[in-house]
Order: sequence, then C-alpha cells, then structure tokens
Amino acid sequence: MPELPEVEHFKDYFIHTSLHKKIDHIISKNAKLLKGGSLKEINEIVSGKKFKSAERRGKFLIADLSDSDYKVVFHFGLTGFFHYKKALDKKGEAYAKVIFVFSNGDELQWINKRNFGRVYIVLDPMNIKTIKMMGPEALALSEKDFGTLLNEKPQSNIKTFLMDQQNLAGIGNDYSNEILFEARINPKSKISELTATQKNLLYTKMKEILKKAITLKIVERKESYPKTWLLGHKRDLICPEDKTHHLKKIKIGGRTAIYCPEHQK
Repeated sequence: MPELPEVEHFKDYFIHTSLHKKIDHIISKNAKLLKGGSLKEINEIVSGKKFKSAERRGKFLIADLSDSDYKVVFHFGLTGFFHYKKALDKKGEAYAKVIFVFSNGDELQWINKRNFGRVYIVLDPMNIKTIKMMGPEALALSEKDFGTLLNEKPQSNIKTFLMDQQNLAGIGNDYSNEILFEARINPKSKISELTATQKNLLYTKMKEILKKAITLKIVERKESYPKTWLLGHKRDLICPEDKTHHLKKIKIGGRTAIYCPEHQK
C-alpha cells in the first residue's frame, strides 16, 4: 500500500501534471470508488473548475478546486497511483477507474487495480472518518510528543502502534518494518519493553527513513528500495547488514512483519 513517502511523490506528480488545468468532466469506471453523489452531480461540481493546490494528509491526497469550496480527496488503497495521459497518446493505463478529463483532452487517470482505494468529492475532508480519526503526521511530530504517544500505550505492540493511523499518520507495513530494523527493535516488542535510548533512536530513524524515501522518490509497486535497506530484500530475505543472516517473516496484527532475528533481538 502506498505510504507517506509515496503519497508525497504522488502529490509532486499531481502538482507537476494537473494543477491549473480546466476540468471538462469525470469518467468513472466503478461507481463504488467515486464518492460524493451521482456521477452527474459530481460532474456538475467539477466541470469548469481547476485543481489549484494539493496537500498530503497521512496516506490521502487532498486537492482544492478553484472557485469552489469542494475538495477532491484521493486514497490509493493497496495498488493505486496516478497516470497522466496526453490527448495524443493512444493508450492509457488498463486499470484507470476514475479519470479527470481536461479541456485540452489530456487526462489524469487514477489507477486502482484491486478496487480498495476511493476518490471523494467533499466540502470538508474531516467528514471522511479515517481522516477525522487520524493522528499527527509522523514527519511533523516532535521527539517529546512522540515519546508521550508511546508512553500512553505501554502494552501496545510497537509495530502495530507505528501502523495505526490513529497514533501516527502515514506509516504502514513496509516502512514500519524498515524503521524497526534500522532502530534494531524486534517487531514483537511491547512499548513497555523499550528503553529510553531505543525510543529516541526509533524517533530518529523514523524521520531519517521517511525523509530519505521522499528524496529518493521510492515507488513501492516497482520495488525500488535501496539494497542497503531491509525493504530491498523482501524477496531474497538476506539481511542487508550481513549476508550470512536471513530475514524472517511473521504475522503481527494481521500484517507481515519482516525482521532480522540477529540484529533485532
């Protein structure tokens, strides 16, 4: 699933390709994925408008419309991403489910192969339950506030804590794996089992990894992770720190944790 760094990349792509272009109409290939009214009602809202700005909130992208109080909110689900199709291009993406057609004939295609994402047309993103209940942004959090959040849930599993969007916004399964590996913390640990030094290192590594992933424009679906990262070895399960050690997979909170038993004891 696209996490904080990849949605930042989507935001940059969206701004570069689609800002300030007049929307002619929307095409919806699956009515369940487009929220905010009937297709006719939604087209009445967006037709003639332009995307004027965009911001990320957790794993969501929120775009403002010109001359309107409405916003377009994108959630990418497990496999979502954007594709910008020029008017002269013959082919678009096979799994384009919601398409914004601009007045020049170009298209912003929202791709969602497995139909887990959603596109919302709303006056207030806070009316989307997941956003309303979302915790603070992982990259905006101070070390003191991060420590307070940890101390409020001493019996929580640390990996589950990092992935829970009500605790921190933006981190999912992959980046929680990488952060815990870099901090040398076993994903099975309870927060109460962590030392103050471990908590401080966890905060530092969380910030470092998320920022580096944004800089590198890592794309999860292309598995473009550095080979020096644990995530660069999701398939071969070889520890990036020592090739004689093998990574292990276990289930935690219904998700697959990958860790090195030698480095994360």
